[in-house]
Amino acid sequence: MTRSMVIIFLLALMAPQVQGQDFVQKDYYIFPIKPGQRNYLSGSMGELRSNHFHAGLDIKTGGQTGWPVYAAASGYVYRVKVSSYGYGRVLYMQHPNGQRTVYAHLQRFAPELEKWVLEQQYALETFEIELFPEPGQFSFGQGNEIAKAGNTGSSAGPHLHFEIRDSNDVALNPLLFGFGEVQDNIAPVVNRLALKAMDKNARVDGRFGRQEVNVYRTAGNVYRSGNKVAACGWVALEVQGTDRANGTSNTYGVNRVVVELNGQEVYSHNIEQVPFETTRFINVFKDYGTWLQTRKTFQRCYREDGNQLPFYEDGGNQGWFYIPEGTENQVKLRLYDSYGNQSQVLLAVQGDCSAQTTTSATLEPGYEVRDNLLLLRSENSLAEVFTGIFKQQLLPAWQ
Repeated sequence: MTRSMVIIFLLALMAPQVQGQDFVQKDYYIFPIKPGQRNYLSGSMGELRSNHFHAGLDIKTGGQTGWPVYAAASGYVYRVKVSSYGYGRVLYMQHPNGQRTVYAHLQRFAPELEKWVLEQQYALETFEIELFPEPGQFSFGQGNEIAKAGNTGSSAGPHLHFEIRDSNDVALNPLLFGFGEVQDNIAPVVNRLALKAMDKNARVDGRFGRQEVNVYRTAGNVYRSGNKVAACGWVALEVQGTDRANGTSNTYGVNRVVVELNGQEVYSHNIEQVPFETTRFINVFKDYGTWLQTRKTFQRCYREDGNQLPFYEDGGNQGWFYIPEGTENQVKLRLYDSYGNQSQVLLAVQGDCSAQTTTSATLEPGYEVRDNLLLLRSENSLAEVFTGIFKQQLLPAWQ
């Protein structure tokens, strides 16, 4: 193909779908590492990992193994596991309030528990083992030493992975429970935005597609884009950002995101609880296609079809917002961490559907599926799509 015209057809494959936090008692738990002393995290709740959401806190242990691990609350061990991968050596405690705590990547368990586990390993002639002690067989008071921190399983360095779960094993954000050992008054950092066309009539920069937008920090924790973005129709945002905490260079995930159009809230999500059966939906929570191509992790600020995560409020457009032709609009994005520190991004969007000129150097005939839209590129002025016994003729969306 040389310089012939490429015509774009768009077909909607599916119409967009529109659609509590567990009990938190402050001061019920103590910090499991150096309680009452300043400490630091290497990982936070809800971080976007390669194929799951991080379900707790990664607590630093000074780059060493062997630090004492203390029971966050009184209770008994109801499950213990030894594995060469995953959580490695891990114990699970049941507490009187109905919740549970998890302590993973351990070097070894408390002596009486360690002895019992070793006996079971010899009896069953296996290193990899999962055991369920009788209730009360191994009981500990709050602040009792239950293990030594380690680096076992799929661990990249010495630390304690710590979780608080509800009675249904849904992971809750431990930072909601009031641990003063970790200090954070630093707002999230925003790296880039992306504005995306969400239906076949929408355009961003004159095309059906996605445009990344550079932002820069101004006074305080307010970010702005350098130029207006041209768009029209139903569009949505994506954001690439991280969080920081005092006294450490580690970066963390952003828990809460809110989007407003001209002062009206159109979207919010809040990662404060993660059911393990839905954690695989991370790949519809983030823009997986962009991640595959560029390894940039953008959170979608809209709820994609098939996303069953419990992070959203019901109703509304779930992040889609409408930009009319010929209007001036301000989109505000607010990012929060677990301590309520907030950053804002202000994006000026001009309602403009005028097409940009494309060239054959960047587009070849062919097709692709983008979310719920089929995009065809052709040198013909008409396309026919067959679905079963039905035939549909398409006119070009733009050329």
